[in-house]
Amino acid sequence: MILVLHDILSALKISDKIVVMDEGKIIRCGIPEEILRCGVIEKIYGVSVKSVNAGGKTEFYCTEALEV
Repeated sequence: MILVLHDILSALKISDKIVVMDEGKIIRCGIPEEILRCGVIEKIYGVSVKSVNAGGKTEFYCTEALEV
């Protein structure tokens, strides 16, 4: 199944694999943890996102909006 989401936190939470696009071009794809580690969300969308593993479940949250 393919879903198009514009809410980064929702995409990270429910996706097995994420494709990050910018201006119609695929920039990066991978599992949510890989997408966070490579820093592409910060670079493209100007949002800092962190993950916390609590009780075997990974939660994602925005820490700050960055100037792009």
